[in-house]
Amino acid sequence: ESKTDLESEFSNIDTEHVRKIYEEAKALVPTLQKTFNETLSFHNQMVKEKIKYITQEIPELETKINAVKNQLAALLKKESNLLSELNKKGVFEGLETIFSELKTAYEKKGRFEELRSMWITSASKLEKINTELNSINESIGSSDSILQEKIATFNKFFSRMSQQLYGESFVLSTDIGKGGYELNISSISGNLGTGKKKGQIAAFDLSYVEFADAEKIKCLHFVLHDQIENVHDNQISLLIEITNNLNCQLVIPILRDKLPQDVDVKKLEVIRLSQSNKLFKIP
Repeated sequence: ESKTDLESEFSNIDTEHVRKIYEEAKALVPTLQKTFNETLSFHNQMVKEKIKYITQEIPELETKINAVKNQLAALLKKESNLLSELNKKGVFEGLETIFSELKTAYEKKGRFEELRSMWITSASKLEKINTELNSINESIGSSDSILQEKIATFNKFFSRMSQQLYGESFVLSTDIGKGGYELNISSISGNLGTGKKKGQIAAFDLSYVEFADAEKIKCLHFVLHDQIENVHDNQISLLIEITNNLNCQLVIPILRDKLPQDVDVKKLEVIRLSQSNKLFKIP
């Protein structure tokens, strides 16, 4: 509404119309405290306040608005000038370079953070593995002492029997490599020939039967060997003699003419084969 509209409303007020509205309200609300004149006066006062607001405060606001508009226009012009200067000096190109470098740096940071996370996870897993490995090593150390005791007991039988056969001692020993335990048989005096190796293996098997019986370990009480022809006659005779004194049977396939002369073949023979009498009667 304009000032003119309000003044016209103030001067052209229909008093009778207002009175009629008042009377209707009075009929509906008998306890209405305000008189008609008071109501009319209140209406006129409201119109006066509107006129005062329009004539005094609104112009002041318009003045302030215009001032702000002028300031905004000046700032926009200043911004335009600054942008123009920055563009001339290549600042925007420099900013683009900086933005590109920042992007690269953030990407590198992300990769390094991912690597760090992987490293932390790997370090945690490695620590767990080391803990388990230490536990295994402790268990191995405990078991190793028991193993060495058993090997020492076995070597008593093995060394004695090899001394009987060859006049020298064979011993069983262990080496711990990357793949675990390795068992080695060696002669205290040096290298072994083919015949000695065969006798060594037979002595090992027979010694194990003695060891197993002493330790109350269940085992088979027979030993089977072939290619015994490479063993010297004296050692064959000694093997037969040693076996006769053990709770064990030595089974050897051998050509008749390779046996020592002092061996009682008929007493020891289990089966005799020949060109005319083959195993399973195969022609």
